[in-house]
Amino acid sequence: MFTRLTVENFLSLKSVSLELGKVNVLIGPNASGKSNVARAFQLVANHARGGLPLLEGYESLVDLSFAFNPVINARVELEALVNGRRYKYALELKADKYVERILADNEEVLTHDSTSGAVYIRGGKEVHPGISRDFCSYYRGSIYASALTALPSEVEPGIHALASKLRGITVHSFAPSHLRLKGPVSQKPPLKYHGENFARYLLYLYLERRRDFEYVEEALRSTVPEVEEIVPHIEGADVEVWIKAKGLSEPLKPSNISDGTLRIMAMASVLYGGFSLVVLEEPENCVHPRLLGALMDLARGAPSQVVMTTHSPYLLDHARPEEVYVVEKEGLETKVKKLSTAKELEAVKRFLEEGGTLGEAWYSGLIGGTP
Repeated sequence: MFTRLTVENFLSLKSVSLELGKVNVLIGPNASGKSNVARAFQLVANHARGGLPLLEGYESLVDLSFAFNPVINARVELEALVNGRRYKYALELKADKYVERILADNEEVLTHDSTSGAVYIRGGKEVHPGISRDFCSYYRGSIYASALTALPSEVEPGIHALASKLRGITVHSFAPSHLRLKGPVSQKPPLKYHGENFARYLLYLYLERRRDFEYVEEALRSTVPEVEEIVPHIEGADVEVWIKAKGLSEPLKPSNISDGTLRIMAMASVLYGGFSLVVLEEPENCVHPRLLGALMDLARGAPSQVVMTTHSPYLLDHARPEEVYVVEKEGLETKVKKLSTAKELEAVKRFLEEGGTLGEAWYSGLIGGTP
């Protein structure tokens, strides 16, 4: 698993460090910075897969820096346990370039500077990437793509495993209008942030990861019992999502599938899609409160590590104190505290012992993170 996320000078995250568990639930008011934590994960994932630390909608590095300060460097670090060793991936964004480093048990084992393209491994030895990397346009300059996209053969196996885990991060805020769209069968299968390409992604699971597809079907049936089958239906050159439902002779087409069913299906598809870490923003949207316990059970049972951001006390009712982070804004700066280590924990425990719920404790202001 990833064990810690550390962020400095990135959006509203001036200095944030999160110890990560299997399931991590971030609660807090609007504009507190929960989504900026998701953006930090998204930045690393985009970088590991595409080679550049870019986020859609941000036109310059200044837009990504804390308080729009053009002279400070932003930094995102992820730590992970890989084959029994502690690895850290550190990505530093500067005005005209980025620098990436990998440490194993606190010893630097890979360094890459994007302006020179040189890659150095343990002991300062310069090595050549496995394949030629592109020289890319990056905001107002040009840089080399990430070493993660073309690791040299000389690097230790743990670095390859870490790079695979970083590429396996996925971040989503699913919108039913995007999930309903049909897509070309010829299109590549990756699922996008709002659920664009969902039908093609389900077809990929059905054709190439059939066991995972069956898990998704089972998860959907366990929460929406009237569902019998998920059908990635191909017509001509396009694919769209159909559902076979109990008691109906004809399948439900996208326009007849409820928003909640689509979102639960999409969330199950990423939780069981082979990703290392799944970030779900506001997973409670469009989902009946009675199904939120089942959703949390899906997250705990999934092979992926999970991060959720939420405004819902109903979802929080089904979380455990050790899974919860309270996110608040102090001035321009986002602060994050883990509930299980907060001074409010004893009061929360007493509240729960007296018959209250975790969602009620939050709504009442007992644990902070309220408007």
